[in-house]
Amino acid sequence: MSSTKTLERNGEFVEMVREFSALLYLPNEHRVPIESNHTDMVKFLDPLDIAYRAVVAHIKGYRDEIVEMSDARKKTVDRQLTDEARNCLKSLNGLDYESRRDDLCLKREENTCEWILNDERYQRWTQADEQPIL
Repeated sequence: MSSTKTLERNGEFVEMVREFSALLYLPNEHRVPIESNHTDMVKFLDPLDIAYRAVVAHIKGYRDEIVEMSDARKKTVDRQLTDEARNCLKSLNGLDYESRRDDLCLKREENTCEWILNDERYQRWTQADEQPIL
């Protein structure tokens, strides 16, 4: 049986993660310094914690940038579509798949796929106490 124990941190604080390793060097990347040790830097006291609020603000900013980029990309793609491609996409969005499926089921040929119901392996599977994958 294993036991856990809490270790005490002592000694002076040192920079554990160098800046070149902590940053991705992406455009508009923000550095959020958090005065804490490596273990506690992701633990916040409450939503009013200054570090927590800074991190959340940056995450929301990134989210907003992604949404803006996505919207801009959609507009660019839409402008590049031919009328024929645009009409094709529009027709796909309007399909009522459930109605189509129901129509096809009504039109199926008699005895279509009923062979599986008579297959010995299927019969064993349906009659088994446990239901393993086919």
